Amino acid sequence: MKNALIKNYIIQVGLFLFILFPTLMGTFMAIDLTSWSMRLIYLLSSLGFYAFLYVLLKQRTFFYVAAIFFLQGAIEVVHLVINHATMSLLFLWTIFASERREFIELFSMYWFIVVIIIALWILYIIIVKRNIPNEYKIASHRIRLWVASVILLLFLSVIILSLCQTATKKQFGKRFAHIECVDGIKKFTPINTYLLGYQLFSISDELKNQQDALERFTFNIPTNPEGDDLVVLVIGETSRYDHWQLNGYQRNTSPRLCARGEQLISFDSCYTIANLTTVCVPFMLTPATPEQPHRFYNEKSIVEAFSEAGYRTAWIADQSFGNTFLQRISNTCDFRYYTDNLPNMKDTLLIAPFISALQYTDKQLIVVHSLGCHFKYSSRYSNEFRTYRPDLSDIEVSKLLCNHAPLENFKQLLVNSYDNAISYTDFILDTLIQSVKDLNRSAVFVYIGDHGENLLDDERKMILHGTFQASQYETHVPLFVWISDTYKQRYPSVQEALKTNQNKVFSTMTLFNSLLDFGHIPYQDMDTTESIVRPSLISHPIIYGLDANLKLTEMEK
Repeated sequence: MKNALIKNYIIQVGLFLFILFPTLMGTFMAIDLTSWSMRLIYLLSSLGFYAFLYVLLKQRTFFYVAAIFFLQGAIEVVHLVINHATMSLLFLWTIFASERREFIELFSMYWFIVVIIIALWILYIIIVKRNIPNEYKIASHRIRLWVASVILLLFLSVIILSLCQTATKKQFGKRFAHIECVDGIKKFTPINTYLLGYQLFSISDELKNQQDALERFTFNIPTNPEGDDLVVLVIGETSRYDHWQLNGYQRNTSPRLCARGEQLISFDSCYTIANLTTVCVPFMLTPATPEQPHRFYNEKSIVEAFSEAGYRTAWIADQSFGNTFLQRISNTCDFRYYTDNLPNMKDTLLIAPFISALQYTDKQLIVVHSLGCHFKYSSRYSNEFRTYRPDLSDIEVSKLLCNHAPLENFKQLLVNSYDNAISYTDFILDTLIQSVKDLNRSAVFVYIGDHGENLLDDERKMILHGTFQASQYETHVPLFVWISDTYKQRYPSVQEALKTNQNKVFSTMTLFNSLLDFGHIPYQDMDTTESIVRPSLISHPIIYGLDANLKLTEMEK
């Protein structure tokens, strides 16, 4: 009897450790837990949460309920491994908003991890069913109620404390004075997932409530349909500054664009303000800034500003099919084209509709939102562009992890595949530029990366993008401009200003003002210090952006 009791306790302790594994990882790994007091409160909060359930429920029932939290915890573990932080708002948003194609591509790489998690979960259920009695054993009914009441009272006290926080002024404007114990409790799994889910719901609800006001919004730009200027904007997905030969990379990744010589002006120090397309692109296309994020949903986009000015507008894309913000913008365009949302798509699908959009001879804005170098990189290019090998097409990641040096080998596969994708993007962009050049029109062609990518670059071993605090590999993005001969003759000061600004440090928030300047559109709220077309562009020693919880932060450069 005694041996059976000891065995039962050992099994329960093992199951508890299994359930608490994400919390234990977070306690030691999470960089957003900024002090040891916060880490301690984070750990104690998690223990208190499970203790509360344990004293209220029968033992087997408790472990069955905890099995649900284990699946949440598996997502938390993935987030900790990738981002070294507790669950973030944008990571959760990515899970819910992920497109089918993206999910299939990621699953094809990491299916074995999903299998391992499911196998562990099934093993957990089997152990609980066979070894844990469905009865109360820990203490008497009165003691259990007392313990539960004390734990509940502590949690309620912290919630009340959180609600009583006072607003204060900080360096970046109005923010809340956070109390460490409140932050520690908000971040532990599984509570953090539900709190972030509520926050996402609130943001979504707020955006819906702004629709009526948005429809009435106007930039007060006078309509002038005269002219034939063509402005092309290509938004490159997951594009790193330092992997372009054009920017000094040692590999031959952009030979076609390099061959265009001084026709192409590349900027040295352009930085994005976030590391997910969901945030980057809306902020690029509106007057919103990290300091004034409300302008993203209170004001219309650059596309609608060009429409007000009498430009024909076109939107051509092979991604972000479910992004309501981008769908709203594209729905206002005179020409709209989305490819089918299929796995292994390549940007060649954008060339034909782009050429179709060029048939109009009046003044025009064309926005191309390309898939670029989005993971899985080896799906972004055709076989003739497999210059650097081995790439991700040559080996399964599950087999690679059985190798004696998986990270080093995996990094080589990532870099080779990514560089091939950059080379393919070079081909696509050169084709689009040539299509514009052949028209002999007054035209300007702008390419900008929305964010970069981690490729196991340093000791942090970061991969992909969307990390809690964006790395320099995610923030430093390419920006280059091609101008036709006719445009140069018509506006000679533009090229001079661009060359003057080549070495200045600025963010992607300059795009809104810059495009208006390229289109010579008068705008009463124009900030001439935030346009690459003006010699008055300010160089910023510090770039501010948003972290994965949409909090203002200094970006890594």
